[in-house]
Amino acid sequence: MPCKQCDNESYRWGEKGECEYDSKEACEKANTKYKEMKTMPTPLGVKTYSEYAKELAEFNKANELKLNLSAEKIELTAKTRIEKAVKTLRDEVEKGQYFGDRGKDTLVILDKKRTLLKKDMEIVKKQMDASAKQFNKVQSLLGEVEKDLVELGLRPDDAPYYKAAVRDTNILNADYNFLVKNYEILKKGW
Repeated sequence: MPCKQCDNESYRWGEKGECEYDSKEACEKANTKYKEMKTMPTPLGVKTYSEYAKELAEFNKANELKLNLSAEKIELTAKTRIEKAVKTLRDEVEKGQYFGDRGKDTLVILDKKRTLLKKDMEIVKKQMDASAKQFNKVQSLLGEVEKDLVELGLRPDDAPYYKAAVRDTNILNADYNFLVKNYEILKKGW
């Protein structure tokens, strides 16, 4: 331990000693035993206090180096993990963009198909209206034929052409109802 100067211009031995010496020489002279101890072997072995101090300094320096290497390794590991996470994130963003683009393409195709379906639905609606008009006309004519048959004193069920016309009218009506039902289902779907 060296002699240190106090605030009041006196000297002390080490950090915690009392400020009791008038000069640095007086401080060192009073503490010569300590200087001698540095060169004498310790009770633990043949090494001197100076050698232990030197070893301790080297040990502390080696530990500091290990700590610095550990910190660098941790930093490198964290950096590697961050880089990996960023790469994964970029990959996922690219996948999202791919699926987004595919979804947009599919929507465009569906929109075109919907437009075509809408046109087809309009055509079917016109055909249904024409079919309904024709069915009403046929039914009206059947009603007149039935009336004429009754006026002639014939039973309508005995006239084969009338029975065939009723059967065909019923088929036409069933087809029309099938069209209406499916048209309404399709209309709800889009």
